[in-house]
Amino acid sequence: MTDPHSNARRTVATRTISTARALGVLLLASWVAVAHAAPEVQLRLDSRQVYAGLPFGLVMEATGFAEDPQPAEPALAIPGAKVTYLGVNPNVSQQISFINGRRSESRSVTFAYRWRVEVPRAGTYTVPALEITQGALRASTQPARLQAGEIEVSSDMQLRLKLPDRPVWIGETFTAEIEWLLTKDVQEFDFVVPLFEDDAVRVAAPASVGRTINFNAGVKTLALPLQQDQITEAGVRYGRFRFPVEITAQRAGPLDVAPIRVVAQLSAGAYRDRFGFRRTRTDLYQATSAQETLVVRALPLADRPASFVNAIGSGFGIDVTAERTVVQVGDPVELEISVRGDASLAGLSLPSLEAAGLPAALFGVAAAPDVGEATAGGKTFRAIVRVLSAEVREIPALAFGYFDPARGTYEVARSRPIALSVSGAERVGAEQVASAAPQPQARALPAPGPTRTPGQSTLIGADMALSAAAQTLRSSWRARWWLPLLALLYAVPLVAAALILWWRGTHAARRERGRTAGARRRAAAAIASREPLRTAAPEILAALREFASVTEQPELLRAPVVSRLETVAYDPQAEQTPLAEEDRRALEGLLAPNPTSAPPAVASAPLIGLLCGLLLGLAATSEPAGAAEPDAFNAARQLYKQALATTDRVQRVARFDAAERALASLAARHPQAAELQADWGNAALGAQRHGAATLAFRRALHLDPGNARARANLQWLRDRAPAWLPAIDADGAFATLLFWQRTLTPADRYLLGALGFALMLTLLLLRRPALARLAIAPGLLWLACTASAVFDDHDADHAVVILDGALLRSADSIGAAAAFAEPLPAGAEVIVLERRDGWRRVALGDGSRGWLQRASLADVIPRD
Repeated sequence: MTDPHSNARRTVATRTISTARALGVLLLASWVAVAHAAPEVQLRLDSRQVYAGLPFGLVMEATGFAEDPQPAEPALAIPGAKVTYLGVNPNVSQQISFINGRRSESRSVTFAYRWRVEVPRAGTYTVPALEITQGALRASTQPARLQAGEIEVSSDMQLRLKLPDRPVWIGETFTAEIEWLLTKDVQEFDFVVPLFEDDAVRVAAPASVGRTINFNAGVKTLALPLQQDQITEAGVRYGRFRFPVEITAQRAGPLDVAPIRVVAQLSAGAYRDRFGFRRTRTDLYQATSAQETLVVRALPLADRPASFVNAIGSGFGIDVTAERTVVQVGDPVELEISVRGDASLAGLSLPSLEAAGLPAALFGVAAAPDVGEATAGGKTFRAIVRVLSAEVREIPALAFGYFDPARGTYEVARSRPIALSVSGAERVGAEQVASAAPQPQARALPAPGPTRTPGQSTLIGADMALSAAAQTLRSSWRARWWLPLLALLYAVPLVAAALILWWRGTHAARRERGRTAGARRRAAAAIASREPLRTAAPEILAALREFASVTEQPELLRAPVVSRLETVAYDPQAEQTPLAEEDRRALEGLLAPNPTSAPPAVASAPLIGLLCGLLLGLAATSEPAGAAEPDAFNAARQLYKQALATTDRVQRVARFDAAERALASLAARHPQAAELQADWGNAALGAQRHGAATLAFRRALHLDPGNARARANLQWLRDRAPAWLPAIDADGAFATLLFWQRTLTPADRYLLGALGFALMLTLLLLRRPALARLAIAPGLLWLACTASAVFDDHDADHAVVILDGALLRSADSIGAAAAFAEPLPAGAEVIVLERRDGWRRVALGDGSRGWLQRASLADVIPRD
């Protein structure tokens, strides 16, 4: 028997589950409807009330849009108000729910666009409609009205902006102060400082370890330190709050400083709440400062020292230390330059070392001073210099110019000189340099410490002879004729092979055509005979049978005219009767060529014409020999000879420098003249420009690997490179095995390969088994030389450092850290791995990699 109470309970449970499911479905539908609601935007204020002169925030929230892409902000302009866009904050929320065991997930994004608005006076202001679009989605607000009220001025607080009581100088950083006086307690407050948003000045917060107050400065916030004390003025005791700020004037002329404003909630009595507790009542009041004018003067031009850059302040000093004081000529010396002073040193720059008093004739600046690093009480810069002469005894005192705004004059601080011990080199006369025989030096293993960079007085062992005048401007014959010769070596064997193959392929057809032509001629002669038919008919018939047999046309003999001829030939009356004209024409028609058996076309003719056209085109575009330039050529050689004849070291270097410039100009106009490149390298070597010398010798060897003068002088430079500089394997890893690669240019290898190809093809075309086996050797020569020339990129990515002291950096940025311990000297050879605008990623001989500025490098093979 069923219990009625249990049935009732089951009915109630069933109804409860059904109700829960219905509610779940209803909630899910509501969530889906909300999640896929149409996009909408709303405007709201971040404050309860709008007041004149007090900035307030206006926020526009956009919902229903996709997370990406972010909709662009609308342009907001409120007539009569100052509007500053502060940015957009996307807020992404994710919701996960489980309904009836099913997991659902949704993401929604709200874009909050913010503006800071300031109205100058009380009244009504209209906010126009704002629209947001994202693809096909679009939503807009309705125009809104703002009612701005006026804030009462209170005598219980005063506001002042304290500026220097003197004119300031452009670039001078001075301290201003906001002073706020109060007689009552304050709850909430907000400052408006127009000076902080003026682009005529730069503002910064002083360093502070105590409490700070945030001030709006345009789109950023300044945390100014708070200083609090008590003062008495006119018998009234005030609580004083001071906020110092550092200001730097950036524009000369009078600067009108708008009044600053503060709005605060001040206590205005007390009241009791409904529970009987005593509460403080506050009202909103404002205070403004007086109008101020700041005079900014331009720095004087008179008496400005060469070592002045942008240091403005007082009490500046400079200290210089060297990492070492015992050096050799050419060694790098790192200088640490410390500057201190009573001024802001954040943007301080150091003058060039030459302007600071470092003699350019005695010191070379390998790495200019860096941007500096702030230290306790100052700023430290680092620079690398090289000693260029054994006559150097000290690093002289360096000058640092600055402007003292209190005095209104320029001052110069000087460091102390640093004594140096420099080991010099033996002086050698020009006649010794010109006549000394080369002295080969084996490169020793790197020893600890730096090695000596060669100076002008250490040219013994270098071949400083000038090339013969008749050979200097002469371009290599390879440059002028290697392309036409290469075309000939390939075209002639191919054309000959085409002709031979054509001759062999058409031999049978030509023989058959010859037999056909002979039979046709004999038949035509017999038909043209005017002999009586009794005599002519047998000859005509015999010739027709031969023609039909040769042309394989037996149907010719079954023609009616041939049948009549056979019948008439035995007619007794034919003894005196000649061949009738209509029969003669019919027989001649039988001899007409058959169009279906035309001779085959010569397929090789187009190939022969194409190859001949290519050959003529290459010959027409071959590079001519360099034209003579008598004036520039003779002047450059004369400068070089004068430099060799000069015994004074300084004058000799100067004359070699002039010769180097003249020869470099000639070399640029005659890039295929190997001897001219070597002359340029010698002049650069004499002018102590080792980067240009290495580059010139490398280019000469690229054009003519057998140029003994360029090879010897390049090796001379490599032998004297610093021991710490990783050397590039100039001849490649297979120099011993493939020695011919470095003695032959790519053009030579292309031509040698073409000769092997021509010989191989000739032997194969002779169709003799023994000769065909011999063709293997020239075939291998062709493959080896051509592949070597095609895949040889030895010089393609090689470059030479032409500026002394180039710093290898870890990234393509002037501020990136160094990737190699030492600055690279001029003449260092590198391999270019990657090219970017203004930068090159290179590799050294030991695998070190980094970035060099494009201006410090030159490619061995010039690029456009």
